[in-house]
Amino acid sequence: MTPSGDLDRIQSLSGRVFGPTRLRAAENDAALDARIDTCTIGHLTLVTIAYNQAVQIEPQPNKDEFVIQTVLAGTCRVETPRGATEMPPGATFVFSPTVPTTLSLDPGCERFSVVVRRQLIEEAFRQQFSFDPPAPIEFDMQPVANDGRAERWQALVSYLRAETRVRREGGAVQAVDGSIERIVLSTLLLDRFAADGNMLPRRFEAVLPDYVRCAIAYLRSHLDQPLTLE
Repeated sequence: MTPSGDLDRIQSLSGRVFGPTRLRAAENDAALDARIDTCTIGHLTLVTIAYNQAVQIEPQPNKDEFVIQTVLAGTCRVETPRGATEMPPGATFVFSPTVPTTLSLDPGCERFSVVVRRQLIEEAFRQQFSFDPPAPIEFDMQPVANDGRAERWQALVSYLRAETRVRREGGAVQAVDGSIERIVLSTLLLDRFAADGNMLPRRFEAVLPDYVRCAIAYLRSHLDQPLTLE
């Protein structure tokens, strides 16, 4: 069997980065190990990770982290209530903590992820759209569409990986952290909630005050008449 110490150590390491997670190793008679590189930019955690064998990953309840995952090498199979999909190299997927998910990774699968806490996304949503976010915030549980958005994420991932290498070599410029964080969060939110161009999230129903609705009803019924002030 896989030594329990190895599995516990890797699972604990993964949990500190991605939140509560359960790992299952495919090879019971081989030691499980992981190659992991992390970097922090603002409130974002950037992670490059690969395991030495095939593994199955199941995020656990009470998880508070959203994960923007891009496959760098190998393949990753994702199973959600909406079905199963294969993620080839270059594909990006946004995982929501409230949606049950199972990931099955090939032995050569390497992933780059941006980990974002729920509170940070909620605050960014309020700043972007000027009203409270839906509860819970959930993203499309499928790879980012290949309609320009996928290419945009690939470019952004390339930049973030380059920034990670620069910081590893001691060349970080902390003054740009806030700007990088805003670019990532704005891209994430606009891709999900403004794709139809109306800047309102799907499933969100705006509620107008009574006096505004009365004013609109009055104007609609008197559009062919001159307005007078009394």
